Amino acid sequence: MVNGDITMVSSYEHDTLNGTNNSLIKLTDSRLVLAYTGTGSDGYIKTFDVNGDGTISQVSSYEHDTDKGVFNSLIKLTDSRLVLAYTGTGNHHGYIKTVDVSSDGTISQVSSYEHDMLSGTNSSLIKLTDSRLVLAYRGDEFDGYIKTFDVSGDGTISQVSSYEHDTVFGYHNSLIKLTDSRVVLAYTGTEDDGYIKTFDIELADIPLVSNICFVGGTLVNTDQCIIEIDKLVPGIHTINNKRITHLTKTYLADDKIILIKRNALGANIPDQDTRLSGFHKVEYNGLIYEAYKLCGLLKNVKLIKYNNEAMYNIMMDKWELVCIHNMIVETLDPNNIIAKLYRTTLSENKKQSLIKEISNATINEDYDKFNLIKNYIL
Repeated sequence: MVNGDITMVSSYEHDTLNGTNNSLIKLTDSRLVLAYTGTGSDGYIKTFDVNGDGTISQVSSYEHDTDKGVFNSLIKLTDSRLVLAYTGTGNHHGYIKTVDVSSDGTISQVSSYEHDMLSGTNSSLIKLTDSRLVLAYRGDEFDGYIKTFDVSGDGTISQVSSYEHDTVFGYHNSLIKLTDSRVVLAYTGTEDDGYIKTFDIELADIPLVSNICFVGGTLVNTDQCIIEIDKLVPGIHTINNKRITHLTKTYLADDKIILIKRNALGANIPDQDTRLSGFHKVEYNGLIYEAYKLCGLLKNVKLIKYNNEAMYNIMMDKWELVCIHNMIVETLDPNNIIAKLYRTTLSENKKQSLIKEISNATINEDYDKFNLIKNYIL
């Protein structure tokens, strides 16, 4: 047998009535999932196993649309969740669905979203990040469109943006991911001519939630000057001749913030009203307290409304005590999950996914997930 020769190993007829508009993906090394148009133009999804000798066997079949299921584009989102873009019920309306595949191959629909009520054909769907999808398709009056969608943890789908890239024709789409923020589309345009286009997709920053930080504008004593915390420059500013490695920017999970009024801890300590998160540690009478614990000790330390402003903290090579508003406070512990996230060498795609997971774990007080990410992923 010459290198490069092709020989058929196995053949399996999975539908004896109709099997068009196929979109096939690999779920695992031995399991496949197929979206296709079956009898009556209905939409079907099937799972198959491929044995070591190449033979194929059907595991499960699921009719996901009993009216229409054409122009299928199926992608893998996770090891058990898939997303399907297709043309369904109505006059070629465009749909996106999330479906789960269990370990035994059983298929179940999670969520369905009608993204175009006029026309949505010739779909080509890709995964940009763990929660963001990009779809190229032919829309109303045959025009070419690109849309972005977000998929939440529970599988629900929401449209983020829409862009009409060709106002004449947008057929036979083939979309690929080039980087985490750039995609490339090949398609048929005006007079059936062939086109290739590149598009940049802006990735919105996911708010990172933390509970150890100061509001912007808080003044920090550095070796160079007294400067607002949000204007610190790592690598330039130092404190006690020690370098600042990172400046973190986060948001609180709580709806309250601590106000330490001027002179609350002693004469000129702090030297002006100071707002910080409840878990930030502060020195008082030679002892270190989490700021919220001072509310019960001192009348001029109060809980006030948090207005969802950005919060900042200082990272150094080690946990340190620094001076802010003439008050001794802590820097961010290098073993803190936020510190680890800032130092990680993971891809931006994975980092954004972890930010979402960390923030959700913080908000929901899911300490098991929080510690799993901190100790075994970062």
